[in-house]
Amino acid sequence: FGDVPLDWIGLEALGPILRCRLLYTLCDSVCTDSYLVSEALRTMEPDELRLDPVGYDSRGSAYYLFGADHRLYREVDLTEQVARQRRMEDDRKRKEREERKRKQRQIEIEREKKRQKRDSRWAPRVAVSRVTRASAASESGFLKPETVVKEAENDAEHDHCTDEAAENEINRADAFWEKMDDDVNRWKIVAHNAEDLREIADSLSTSRNRYDKHLRKVLSTELIPLWEEAERKEERDREKKERVEMMEKTVKRSARVLMLESKRAEEEAVSRKREEEERRRAAEEKKLVAQRMAEIDRLQRGSAHQDSFELMKATSTRRRSALEAKEHEHEQNGDAATTTEPIVPLTSLEIEEQDCPVGMNWLMNDDGLPTRVLDRFSIVDGKTGAPSQLERIDELKPGESSGLKASGLVIPPSVLGSDDHTCVLPSILHLGEVIEWCIDYGVDPAVFFKTRFAWYRLRNPSPEYFRAFNSTKRKFELCVRIFILCSQLPMQQATYETIVSLLEHPYMAMRGYSNAEVDDEA
Repeated sequence: FGDVPLDWIGLEALGPILRCRLLYTLCDSVCTDSYLVSEALRTMEPDELRLDPVGYDSRGSAYYLFGADHRLYREVDLTEQVARQRRMEDDRKRKEREERKRKQRQIEIEREKKRQKRDSRWAPRVAVSRVTRASAASESGFLKPETVVKEAENDAEHDHCTDEAAENEINRADAFWEKMDDDVNRWKIVAHNAEDLREIADSLSTSRNRYDKHLRKVLSTELIPLWEEAERKEERDREKKERVEMMEKTVKRSARVLMLESKRAEEEAVSRKREEEERRRAAEEKKLVAQRMAEIDRLQRGSAHQDSFELMKATSTRRRSALEAKEHEHEQNGDAATTTEPIVPLTSLEIEEQDCPVGMNWLMNDDGLPTRVLDRFSIVDGKTGAPSQLERIDELKPGESSGLKASGLVIPPSVLGSDDHTCVLPSILHLGEVIEWCIDYGVDPAVFFKTRFAWYRLRNPSPEYFRAFNSTKRKFELCVRIFILCSQLPMQQATYETIVSLLEHPYMAMRGYSNAEVDDEA
């Protein structure tokens, strides 16, 4: 990123949703990119990938326990709770409507009584007991039409206000339950220790629901004893650690213990000094290797100069003299033996195969030939000097010479991080005739070829040989991928159609190959 400062924050400072997304992305990346993980997931049984809950309660909530984590999670299912709340809300509204109607009827009865009492003052007195039209109209209230109209308007206005308030309340309740329906599942940690589990089991002891009874049985007979034993073990370990710390602080140490501690401190000091020497030696070796690679690049581009080689030779000579003087000083002073840096042997920029030093060898094979690593290689025809493919060797008759010559940059083990402490610088190696070639299908597949002096593991071709090496690279990638598919697929599925269809997709650093390309190579 250059000089742009990065603002780093801790994982705890992130929100829970962002942390879950990061965890999901990491898990998805591992399951997708890692071959071993993807193969393990593919061969697992479906039941092993599912996690069943510990139990359910009467409200439909599920309880989960993830691995050896002593925390009990509850997944609250709000579907049943929403339905129950709605039923209760409907019952409450129905009762409120009935109460409003009852009060309205009571008000109407009171009004009717007041009206009859008021109108009785103006009713005409009838001498006889017979009922006339005037008396009937007076008793029914038709003698005062303006009073009847006014009371009717008041009743209509009151009913309108009541219905509008009820409708607004219903709309607010519907909006609330629609919001609740958007989030139907919630997670919560309900138990962190055995005491929390015991409280949950006690709260379910009076329930008659079969789900509550089963959950209480699982908590009481399986989880609580297991968690209590884990807590007792943790408590014993903590007490033991405290006792050990207390004894180390209070017990008087003997002279023998002090002597052993002093010796241990001296050994640690020597070890630290040795590590510092190793780090400094590695840094110097890295610097020398970088200088050698730069010299090789200039030489391959045709611009190498003799003075640069003389400068490297003088640098190596001064380093050898300084190390010898330091070693002589240690011998005279009688210091403790420390790991001194190995003398870096001076190797030429270009060497012949028969003059290749032993420090270039990685291992010895059963046939007595060493194995070396060759980078920036090229293979040419010994007569014409034109680039040639390794496949030409397969067309030779028994006893016929291939005539192929090879060259490249031989890499010693010390450059690629081997445990070999003999630092040898990379050099351009001119090889003899290539006798045979093969493909290693091991953990790290590679192409090898053999000469009269050694086996060579090929890394990257030189820019001039890159195009000519494409055919060999194509055969190598197809052979390796077919070998992997045949070893991983069941015998019934390892058909020609299945393997060819899978070869169309890229695999790691290898590209995909069409059916026509596979047929051409076959």
